[in-house]
Amino acid sequence: MPLRGGRPARTTPGPNPTIAVPAEKLFRHWRNVRHLSALFPHLDAVEILSDTESRWKAHGPGGVPVVWNSRIDKVRENELITWHTLEGADLPHRGTVLFRPAPGGRGTEVSLTLAYHPPGGAGGDAVSRLFGVAPERQAREALRRLKRLMEVGALPTIDGQPSGRGESRSRIQEVMG
Repeated sequence: MPLRGGRPARTTPGPNPTIAVPAEKLFRHWRNVRHLSALFPHLDAVEILSDTESRWKAHGPGGVPVVWNSRIDKVRENELITWHTLEGADLPHRGTVLFRPAPGGRGTEVSLTLAYHPPGGAGGDAVSRLFGVAPERQAREALRRLKRLMEVGALPTIDGQPSGRGESRSRIQEVMG
């Protein structure tokens, strides 16, 4: 999938998780772009400019700000959403999210494909992988978060849970000791 300038873009290979939720509900959630910051933690803000355009602010490796405007190209209700970034984007990309009935009526298969040119070319791509923010990983994690959020109603967190360090380790040493 080429982007500006005709050069081929990297494309994210993606898993197609089955989410035990009707396609209509998943589609509505994704179509409201304000919900996407819960799926992509690097997103800081999404501003709706019109029915088809929005401005995105994110942070890249090392907290570097990344900004782009995006336009929705195609919408097939409860089935497909495609988009692309507009001229001047810090991270030019195209994306497609597809919702298909899962076999045996088990819910909906969701696929997410992103085609992008990493900022800084191959060097920028290597840095993003080093910091764990490669788009392939972000797409895979976004679908994992979508599944958890839509099936359970919340994203799991370890906030407020003991870490197994500190006092409990000292206590084990006392008992063993």
